[in-house]
Amino acid sequence: MKYDRLHQQINCAIHRFFYDPEEQVYRTRTGCDDKVHHQLTQALALYVGAVPNDLTQIVTDNMISGEMVPCTLSGSIYKYEALLRQGNRYQKFVKEEIEQIWGRMLFSGATTFWETEAGASDFEDAGSLCHGWSAVPVYLYGKYDFLRRN
Repeated sequence: MKYDRLHQQINCAIHRFFYDPEEQVYRTRTGCDDKVHHQLTQALALYVGAVPNDLTQIVTDNMISGEMVPCTLSGSIYKYEALLRQGNRYQKFVKEEIEQIWGRMLFSGATTFWETEAGASDFEDAGSLCHGWSAVPVYLYGKYDFLRRN
């Protein structure tokens, strides 16, 4: 009970300080006019329940519009979980994006999931070709039956 109240208070503060009603997105930081928005910021606000129900749809649609800085592979778990918590509406989007991103790795001959989509060429040719935090599909395919179906 105590922690539920604290969680709710924190969510209210997140919304009050970070939500930009003009842009209908959550800012990554306060005190600036930065117009660069990040998928991860929206995903985390949705994931923790800081987005009021009446704004969930618009924040979600803005997050997946393709106009924001995309999540890294490691942060994509929050984006996908936030989307999948909204019922069936985004299942196809999640499945297709996973197939596109991680499928590209597999069809290029990878036997493990890379740290980033760029693989070995990232970080001045120092990208890791085996990273646990990039194994998001392994977790999701285990948790959500619909991903395993054709």
